[in-house]
Amino acid sequence: MRLLTVLTLASLACSRQPTTPPPRVAQLVVVSGDAQATTAGYALRDTIIVALRDDTNAPIPFAPLHASVDAVLGDVTLVDALTRADGTARLVWRLGLVLGDQQLEVHSGVDAEVTPLLLRAEARSFPMRAISGGEEVMCAVDASGELGCWAPLVATEYVPRWTAYPTDTRFVALALHRRLSGAWHGCAAATAGRVWCFTVSGDATIGEFGELTGEHPPIVSVSTGSGSMSTTPSYCGLAGDGSAWCWGDNRWGALGDGTLSSRQVVAAVATPIRFTQLAVGTDHACATGSDGVGWCWGRNDSSQVGRLSSSIPVTTPTERTGTLRFAAVVPVAIDATCGVVRDNGGVYCWGAKASAGIGPLAMSQIDEPSFSFPVFTAGAGRGNTIGVSDRASVVVGSDGESSWWGRLDPGVAGVLAYAPRPFVHQLPVTSLAPGHAPGLLCGTSVGNDTYLCGRMLTLSGYPSHQPHPEFSGFGMPQP
Repeated sequence: MRLLTVLTLASLACSRQPTTPPPRVAQLVVVSGDAQATTAGYALRDTIIVALRDDTNAPIPFAPLHASVDAVLGDVTLVDALTRADGTARLVWRLGLVLGDQQLEVHSGVDAEVTPLLLRAEARSFPMRAISGGEEVMCAVDASGELGCWAPLVATEYVPRWTAYPTDTRFVALALHRRLSGAWHGCAAATAGRVWCFTVSGDATIGEFGELTGEHPPIVSVSTGSGSMSTTPSYCGLAGDGSAWCWGDNRWGALGDGTLSSRQVVAAVATPIRFTQLAVGTDHACATGSDGVGWCWGRNDSSQVGRLSSSIPVTTPTERTGTLRFAAVVPVAIDATCGVVRDNGGVYCWGAKASAGIGPLAMSQIDEPSFSFPVFTAGAGRGNTIGVSDRASVVVGSDGESSWWGRLDPGVAGVLAYAPRPFVHQLPVTSLAPGHAPGLLCGTSVGNDTYLCGRMLTLSGYPSHQPHPEFSGFGMPQP
């Protein structure tokens, strides 16, 4: 009996012993490619190589890997979804639109205890004063005042180089316009306040560079139209004293000088009003006075200037009557205008009822072809700045929450929204860059004096059937 008790206790003791071996321990290590730096939005030049090893330092082959990034619009591609026979794997890291240090986290699904591997890289953007252009060509004024361009933007496998135009003149602002022919035309304001205009070829080479004539105070900002014309578009700029000056196409009175005569001479807009903001559309322009009153002039066949529609252009600034006081007023379409009201007062629009540019008003049942008075645009949020990209209106809030409505890239069928829709990515900008950038949305980055850009389709979440749309954001490349 005693022997049986001993055997029973021994059996119970054995049954309490673990039936599975202790968990294995493995580690992820960097073989090469860490501590790199490149322009925000582009892939790191060197492929990152990591290795998975056990506690004896032996490689663990054919183990699954997972990786994630922490930056807006950042992306990582696993060249090897499983570790190779030697336990290594390759990753391509495309930095997001956040300047400074970014982090990549790598995990392994191997049946072992593995501490995630953290990698860091630096996202840079060459300092700029101004930026304008589109997916084919971008031009910028750098921190020293040099004017230059680069291309292409859609080929993000490498970082293109920015090349300055060889001139001693230094600049503070610029605006580009894409012609129907595909060529680009631009004008820039020099530090001395004079205006220079130029052409840009498909390979981003600046040509036909020359100064415009005309007596005027120093110009500090430049704006141009949406690029639907084959001729040189309308341009306007603000002088340091707030006076408005324009040149270029004037068939619809967009120069605001009281005539319909086009000219390549910088001349004053016919008004004593001093403005704090000015934007040019295809055929009309709008500005905001220091008191917040909105003013528009130019084509008004759909009430886009703010008067009852007429085939006769409004050739001098007309006040957008009413009690509203705006932070900015912008032509958002050839036949529509929108303004952001001061102190988070919302967005108001006027113009053609059938225009996507005025958002939900296009769906209104009111039996009027156009609205000459501002109408509140529900769903647009309480933004502090408004702009245009493609044929879409864009409102950006101080918290980065932003919305858009209208038509995106015309090359993509059906990307149209009459009512405001939020972007699927929070925009890391506090203000939008002046000028039109087809396919792109550019602005000043949060807490930084550097411009960043993202592709409208990507920011908006298109193509909708792809969970991770093609990435095309960028900072300014190094010279």
